Amino acid sequence: MTAPLAWHQFGDPGPSAFSVLFLHGFMGCGKDWEPIAEHLGPGFRCLCPDLPGHGETGQAVDGADADMAQAAAALASGLEERKIRRCALAGYSMGGRLALYLAVHYPQRFACLALESASPGIADPEERKARAQRDEDLAAQLEHLCDDAAFRAFLRRWY
Repeated sequence: MTAPLAWHQFGDPGPSAFSVLFLHGFMGCGKDWEPIAEHLGPGFRCLCPDLPGHGETGQAVDGADADMAQAAAALASGLEERKIRRCALAGYSMGGRLALYLAVHYPQRFACLALESASPGIADPEERKARAQRDEDLAAQLEHLCDDAAFRAFLRRWY
């Protein structure tokens, strides 16, 4: 199974444009990168997919629970479909973790890597376990939000 992704493109659509793959963070979407793409100016093609469970792919049940390998395979496939052999790669937070995975498993595809608020993970087993519990608690909190106002309040706190 390959996770379905919605792709947004900003900037220069021409074949000679230098492509940059931007990966958003948790609760984000590909369109979050549009202001950055505007600052890059001409000559850059910015590819900004909605990662599994986010943005326009958030409603897609099939693939919403994709693991790192499946999400990476979907991104590599999307680059292939767009005939992009090599590009720059940028990721923020959750997208940064996925960018690291891509850079390690598909190194031939990426000319460079830029990360913001991302790390390869937590080395200490106890710290990793505590983080996993915090993530589970957050997921439970999200599952129990019962109205739009509560969800918007969560988003304000999150961002």
